[in-house]
Amino acid sequence: MGRPKKRAQAMIELAMLAPMIFMLLIFVFDLARAAATWAAISEAVREGSRTSVTIGQTTAATDYAIIGNTQAFGVNLTLNPVSGCVHGHTSGMVTPPPTTGNTGYIYILSTVAGQPNAPSGGAGFVETAGAGCNAINAAGLGRYPIKVVVAYNYQPFTPFASQFMPGGITMIASSTMSTEF
Repeated sequence: MGRPKKRAQAMIELAMLAPMIFMLLIFVFDLARAAATWAAISEAVREGSRTSVTIGQTTAATDYAIIGNTQAFGVNLTLNPVSGCVHGHTSGMVTPPPTTGNTGYIYILSTVAGQPNAPSGGAGFVETAGAGCNAINAAGLGRYPIKVVVAYNYQPFTPFASQFMPGGITMIASSTMSTEF
């Protein structure tokens, strides 16, 4: 008679703890996805920054090349340029993240005010100066640091993780390299 009671007790304990164990396991998967997202964002800005400072034999890099390379290396990420403000904002937060979950904005900036904030091939994007965007200042010959930034709004998939991060996590990665022309 003693054995059936112990077996029943173990089944009841498992039934009570199983939902919590599964939720914690799913939460760990969401955190692993966040780490993978951070790694992909870091790689994307590194490659975009590298593109911004190199020059080909006949053409120089453009904003389109930088953004295209950043998007290409941002594997499984939705990364887009900010309409009208690719070179950052003059007031408030220079690189605000998107409000939509699991998307990111790509910015091309200068590290020092007044220094070039675009590659030597020209900007390509029309900046909306009236909206508080930085003016385009293409790099000429010389060594200028150009910074590529991705501001990403990470939203967890699971409801359990979402209750701890209701607005998501803002991930901002940047890479700065000096021009080579």
